[in-house]
Amino acid sequence: MGQCNFHDKIFKNYLPITSVISPANMDYVFVQFINCLERSQEVPVVHRNLSISSLMYDPTRSHDGKPYIVLADLDMADSLNSKDCSPIRTGALPFMACDILDKPHRPYHLRYDLESALYIAIWIVVNYPIITGNKEEQKAKRDILKHWEKGNLTTIFDAKIKFMNEYSEFERITDTRSSGFKPYGPWLKEIWEVFRTSYYQAKTKIEEGREYQQYQARAYGLPLDESPDIFPAGDETLNDTVTLSLIKAAMAKERVMLQRIVKPFIE
Repeated sequence: MGQCNFHDKIFKNYLPITSVISPANMDYVFVQFINCLERSQEVPVVHRNLSISSLMYDPTRSHDGKPYIVLADLDMADSLNSKDCSPIRTGALPFMACDILDKPHRPYHLRYDLESALYIAIWIVVNYPIITGNKEEQKAKRDILKHWEKGNLTTIFDAKIKFMNEYSEFERITDTRSSGFKPYGPWLKEIWEVFRTSYYQAKTKIEEGREYQQYQARAYGLPLDESPDIFPAGDETLNDTVTLSLIKAAMAKERVMLQRIVKPFIE
């Protein structure tokens, strides 16, 4: 399946993956990206600062002509599930997990890095390749995801929650992907469905919890929690709904179709 490394980019002249990413290698690149996150569990650490600039490649190495993927920007990495978490949100806003946007004072789980990986994939298929010579089209592309990076933390959180909960919003955004990435629609949907399921279950659990709180308040005069967590802070995988194996299975599900469409570039 190729190679992957994780390293701080200051030690070597790695190049941004956006300079070589294409429909021909997107699937391969993201398999290696997820492999990088899987390897980080052997340390074990979580990245905590994933963005489009974290995904790089080593121009001096390759695997069967495909990029050698490097996961960079590890300066904010921390021990997996560390209880000594920073009170400061880490990561670029467009790629930050919803739960961290909402409540940063919690142990940082691998599922937050996996959620960031989905946002990076969406960002790539919508914004790349960069359109030249048409300023209006360039602006239209940038505006598609502006609600993920512009505004206050609450509005960004709301935009991402909407994306995760509503298929119409997922479709609105991903339908604007560049023409070469059109075959990746089902691939993206399979990954998105993993998170949508988790968000739906979490929302249901919260609603049930609120009903119980309201019952307690009425029956026993107990106070209501005005700001319940979206997810249980201690649940690493949301009851096994967001795991590395599920993400890898979702990516693999559409590989056969992608092979037929962009063959022979994707192995």
